Amino acid sequence: MAGRVRWPRWGARLALLVIGSISLAGPVRAGDLEAAPEGLDAWAVAVRAEEALRSGRMFFEAKMTIRRSRLSRPRVLRFRWFGDRPRRRSFVRLLAPPKSAGTSFLLLHPNLWMYEPRDERTTRIPSAVMSRAWMESDFSIDDLVRYTSEVDDYDHRILGIDPSPKGAAGLRAYVVEYLPRAAVESSWSRIVAWIETEHGTPLRQEFRDAKDGLLRVLRYEDIRDVGGRNFPHVWILEHPTDKLRETRIEVEQVRFDADFEDSVFTTTNLKSIR
Repeated sequence: MAGRVRWPRWGARLALLVIGSISLAGPVRAGDLEAAPEGLDAWAVAVRAEEALRSGRMFFEAKMTIRRSRLSRPRVLRFRWFGDRPRRRSFVRLLAPPKSAGTSFLLLHPNLWMYEPRDERTTRIPSAVMSRAWMESDFSIDDLVRYTSEVDDYDHRILGIDPSPKGAAGLRAYVVEYLPRAAVESSWSRIVAWIETEHGTPLRQEFRDAKDGLLRVLRYEDIRDVGGRNFPHVWILEHPTDKLRETRIEVEQVRFDADFEDSVFTTTNLKSIR
């Protein structure tokens, strides 16, 4: 994982100019892209992608599979996730394997707590460690609890339209650059996202460092209609330098605009066995 970067205000402006000049120097080249419609709002495209993945209140249950060359067999976790996007709250509980079951995370932004049932201990997690691996996976703590917001904490710019996105035959995608705002700690210097033009479904994200090096790739697959949303049920996180390293999330059930009690988002619930 890359260290977190805090951009000073002048540094963010300089980075915007410098990165903007090299934005198409990587795998996204100007010749590969069509011009986007004039006046297209990049922030609105980013909002639509966020809404394709999350509603105001949402629940899902998923399986996470972690593959490493050093592991004789994949490591499999199961977890439940509750989110309240308007109030920036989330709750995550591990269901399996047995030795991890009951481990829970509660975000009441900007505060995050973790409960470990083996020690019966609740720990407050500082924001400085949000980029660390979540349960030894390639997803970070921030990825799971949604401490930072790709809508509220980044500036956005349309790079163009990809008429044939990699791994998404027959679809077209807006290519959008996300740059962390001056006051925001981010693990990445920028994110480049492919967002399907018709439904706003995220297809792919590339996470890059200050030298525009590719740090990781997140792919979204198995897109199905769920209550009018084209929702990807498989999220695959890959590292470009290690082909044997992968973390895969398979969403087994999901409810948008879910009805659940506010007591989910309490420190008392961290220790609950319900």
